[in-house]
Amino acid sequence: MPDEMVKVEAAEVERREAAPWEDEMEQAVRVAEILAATGRFGDTPQEVFAKMQVAEGYGLPVGPTLRHGIHDVEGRLSLHYTLVATLLRRGGYDYAVNELSSTVCEVVLLRRQPDGQLQVAANPVTGQPYTVRVTMQEMVERRVALGKDGRSLKSAWASYPQRMLFSHAINELVSVYAPEVLYLDGAERIPSIAVELEEEGIEEENTGKEASKS
Repeated sequence: MPDEMVKVEAAEVERREAAPWEDEMEQAVRVAEILAATGRFGDTPQEVFAKMQVAEGYGLPVGPTLRHGIHDVEGRLSLHYTLVATLLRRGGYDYAVNELSSTVCEVVLLRRQPDGQLQVAANPVTGQPYTVRVTMQEMVERRVALGKDGRSLKSAWASYPQRMLFSHAINELVSVYAPEVLYLDGAERIPSIAVELEEEGIEEENTGKEASKS
């Protein structure tokens, strides 16, 4: 019997050494199940696990990223605009807000130089700065800010117009002028990620604040 136990233990050690990722996967699955049970990070362990893989792929802390950075929007994992801005800065860029109000947001792309200084990124042919301008009028005309009735503003747009305009502006700035910050090692893109506004996250945040006040 002892010999049999030794053989079993030896076989288990050999298995772990041959495929260490299996133990890591099992541990990640268990963590996903625990987090899903709290109801704060996703509806199912599968959803939480997918978010964990995205966070780890970007080299970001799993806890805060799951709670605030990645959300499920109509069946697709989407990056919150604050996470997009974080990836932009981590990727050697930054941004400056030229204008921000309840009706307009304009942001310009900055590029970090070897000496650490920031410089306005510009078109090498025209010399024009890489700038994105988003207006409330445009969002209404495109029906992005409108609710299902097609007339009234969505709750997030009505409550936080500046934040919503900024989120669209920063997402467009990255997707048009610095898409490489969304890639791993400059080549491998994270699958199933839509770089889009996460309105649901803002509304959830607002709901949480209201609940804490009551």
